Amino acid sequence: MLNLLGKIYKNEPKSLLIFRLLVIVASIGLFIAILIVLSIEMHNENPNISTAFATPNRLPLPNIYFSYERNFTIECSLENISEQSVNDCSNFISKTIYVASQPIPYQGAFLPNYDVTPRTGIIMIDLDIFIMDPAYNKSNQNSSMPMVAFDKGKIFLNYKDISLLLYEFEYDPYFRDPSILTPFDESLLLKNMYLLSQPTSENNVYYWRFTRIIKYNIIPDFLSYFGKIRYFQQPYIESNMQTVSLPPPTTNQTNGTFYATLRFPVTTNTYVKEEKEQKSKTVLSLLGILGGIWSAIIGFYVFLFGLGLISPWGFAQKLKPFRNQYEKNLLPFTMDSQSDELDTEEKSDIKEDGNALILKRLDNLEKSLQFYKEYVLDTSFLPSVKKDTSLTIEK
Repeated sequence: MLNLLGKIYKNEPKSLLIFRLLVIVASIGLFIAILIVLSIEMHNENPNISTAFATPNRLPLPNIYFSYERNFTIECSLENISEQSVNDCSNFISKTIYVASQPIPYQGAFLPNYDVTPRTGIIMIDLDIFIMDPAYNKSNQNSSMPMVAFDKGKIFLNYKDISLLLYEFEYDPYFRDPSILTPFDESLLLKNMYLLSQPTSENNVYYWRFTRIIKYNIIPDFLSYFGKIRYFQQPYIESNMQTVSLPPPTTNQTNGTFYATLRFPVTTNTYVKEEKEQKSKTVLSLLGILGGIWSAIIGFYVFLFGLGLISPWGFAQKLKPFRNQYEKNLLPFTMDSQSDELDTEEKSDIKEDGNALILKRLDNLEKSLQFYKEYVLDTSFLPSVKKDTSLTIEK
């Protein structure tokens, strides 16, 4: 379109020239505005999530945290259902500590360093909780024990580090610096939170099941805008719980009062859900959209003003105000062209001066050529063709 602007006809009406310039400026402004809007949308795009399911080679046991207003202890047993064996897993239990700054001061945790694999088969974990406070009496207790669980996985890339250095640490918000927690991280603090309690006349066994989910988040770097996307893994879990009243477990614990049992199975036969972020808007797709918009603008411009001198008549030239001006400018060419034909008087007058007639016709021919050059044909490229031809002949 700018190329066409440089070839505006010398005899084009001023009003049409102004209208043409306004259309060009408005079209370029509209194109730039669309470019800015699409660029902002591409930058602020919320990725789509595609979901897939895979069979894991290993399944790490989650971290589970407990807190209570009284001192408590946790006993752990690991039953291998495939091998029909029961093992003590007290090494997975973090000793209960007292944190005076917390509203619920006693804190304990199940922090296993254990992965279930196809070789280990199906296992069942039992966490038996006992209250160690001698003053505790289940008949008059009126509080619950908060429990929260997190996946124990690996983050292979710290996406907030500019140098993109590799890190490996437990993905557990309790172990992370609060200053780098994302909104999604904060949501995990409540995603798998439950309240355990003890009835006055029964004993509760809480059956808990969890599903591991691995979220692949896009690293928001420069290459991601060109479709070369890199990911960092963010594993987490989703869970549900059911309560069943059963007799208290057989235990060697003699100093505490039984509170509740948390029981959950783990097997690699279950599927792991994989969530992968995907971007539909990249620089390449943006260029494709802009190319289509630019083609539409050029098509509209050609519709208004024609292709150029080879086809100079567009919709705008046919509008009455511009058409009248064109007719006024072309009138001299039309009159002279008509006078180029021999009228009856010229044909009958055999004594007419032949030289004057030839000069008159040459003058009309020059005006006709001028008309074609300015209104019909673009011959600006002919000098370069002539120059190239002369160079070829010299060689």
